[in-house]
This record gives sequence, C-alpha cells and structure tokens, in this order.
Amino acid sequence: MKKLLLLLTLLLWLPLAQANEAEYQRGYEAYKSGDYKTAYAILKPLAEQGHAEAQSYLGDMHNWGQGVKDDDAEAIKWYSKAAKQGHAEAQHWLGRVYKNRRGVPQNNIYAYMWLSIADTNGVGAGIFIKSLTKNMSSEDIAKAQALATKCLDTNYQACPGSIKWSRKAAEQGDVYAQWRLGEVYENGDGVPKNYAEAFKWYSKVAKQGNADAQYKIAEWYRDGKGIPKNNIYAYMWFSIAETNGWRVGNSIKELTEYMFSDELTKAQALTTRCWESKYEDCSETARANVVAAQGDKGDKVQGVPRGYLYSYMWLSLSLDSLSKQMSSAELAEAQALFQRCLESAYRDCSE
Repeated sequence: MKKLLLLLTLLLWLPLAQANEAEYQRGYEAYKSGDYKTAYAILKPLAEQGHAEAQSYLGDMHNWGQGVKDDDAEAIKWYSKAAKQGHAEAQHWLGRVYKNRRGVPQNNIYAYMWLSIADTNGVGAGIFIKSLTKNMSSEDIAKAQALATKCLDTNYQACPGSIKWSRKAAEQGDVYAQWRLGEVYENGDGVPKNYAEAFKWYSKVAKQGNADAQYKIAEWYRDGKGIPKNNIYAYMWFSIAETNGWRVGNSIKELTEYMFSDELTKAQALTTRCWESKYEDCSETARANVVAAQGDKGDKVQGVPRGYLYSYMWLSLSLDSLSKQMSSAELAEAQALFQRCLESAYRDCSE
C-alpha cells in the first residue's frame, strides 16, 4: 500500500516538476536575452516555490538592478534561499554582497563564511577571501571558519540567517542578526508582516551606530511606518545618519519645511544629546530613564527639579518663538492679561 501511494505521488508530482522546469527555461531565456521584466515575472513565482536556480537569478537581478531597483537586502534574501539549498553560485555572490554592501550592514565574517563555502563547492573565491582577511582579526577569521564548518556539517540547517538563529543572535547584540529580523518582519519573510516589530530591531541596529539603519528609521518616523509619525525624531536620525556618512540628500531640508521653529530647536537639541550620549539618550523616554537612574543625587539641578527645568526650558523656547510672530501691540496686551490673571488669583484671565 505504501509503495502504491509513493508511486501515485510521483506520478502526480512529475508533470508539475516538468511544467516548472519548462517555465524556468522560459524565464532563463528571457533573462539571457536581456528581457529582465519578463524574466522576473516568470522566475519570481518559481523562486517563491523553492526553485534554487530561480532564487539565484532573482538575487542577481536585485544585485545588479536588472529590471528592478538594485537592492542588497533583496539580493541577500534570494541568494540566501538558494545558498541554503547548496547553490554554489548563490553562495559566492552572497559572500560578495556581504563584503561590499550597499544598504545593509557590512559583515566580513558572513562574507568570509559564504565565500569559503562557495570555494569548497567549486566556485573559486580565493582572491576575495584573501582580500577580506586583510581587514579581519584572527578571532573574526576563526569565527567565520567555525560558522562555515557548522553550516556545511548540518547541510545548511545551522547557517546564519534563519529566523530562529537570527532571534537568538539578535538578543545577544549581533548587529546583522538584528537587521535580519527587521527585514523578516518588514517583508513578512516566513512570518506575518509586523512593522512595529521590524522597527524595534532596526532601532537596535541604529543605536549601534549603523548609518543604514539610522537612515531607515528616520524614513519610518517621517512616514509613520510602524510607529506614530514624528518629525522631531525623523530629523534627529537623518542628521545622525548624515554625520555617520550616509548621503541623506534633501531629506533634512524637505522635512524642516513641515516643522515649526520650536520643533526644529527641540530636534537639534535631541540630536546633540543622542550623539554625545552614544545613542543612550535619544528620546524623551530615555531622558526620563536617565533622570530616574540618577536617584536623589540627580533629582535637582541647583535646587530645581529636573522635570521643571526642562519644562521651563521648552516653554521659554516656545514663548520666544511665539513672541516673534506677534505685533508689539499684541505682545503688550498679552503681557497685561498675564499680569491681571496672576494678580486676581486666576479669576480674571480673559477679555
């Protein structure tokens, strides 16, 4: 009975496999002829079904911007899927993308690991491995070699990149694993899409000084993706990303067109605070935590409770900004109304 069921399964599966292979051949021919849009449309469904060759070609298209926007994160996604099926070319290019990165955290350890695996599987990568080792410590090289061995020995079941592995490594502070979890939840890669969870992990990468992640969460704050829209935090992270070498273009200039002067002042102060604290003090929540941690010794600044100090500062800045927008007559009337309200114990506070 079992043999009969197996035979029936094979008979049903064989035509489907042959149809997929014929479809792959169509996609392959379109790719080779330079018709990348057709190739992508044909190959993507096959890649989603687990076709390693199709996955590798999708990685190529995202890597080189062939018919789609060049995107290292997408290239890594598809190369990884093919690489973990033993596709040596995909392993080679996955290592190359990690080495050269544009838009994802650079990781020489993973670059070395995948290049050495590709080399073992017959796709020469010696020259790239040699180039990598010039920028790696002996400890990093040893770690990369151990990862490569474990990955091969488990038939690609224990390679960096799986959700289970990424979560464990991310919780231990591994910057790439944190980035990978952000991608997983942003794209719904094996889990339901969850922008709030993606933002959480991208933020952790940003606070390790990664400009790619800093720029990304600035965009999310600006657009309200995964978190409430906040131009002050968007300005802060755009500014920090620019300081760390990311070309933000007109992002800051365009953002300031939608900000009041007091918001801009607050954003600039928060940027300085975040940068000088090495990302420990980058929000009002963080400030509250710092104040709480200071205990009795930090409760007051020259006799003034810290909460009042910052309230007074921001109210003063707001008042200064408002007064610049008022005529001298309006300002005099407002000051007289303020005095009358105060002297009447708040009984006479309107016209």
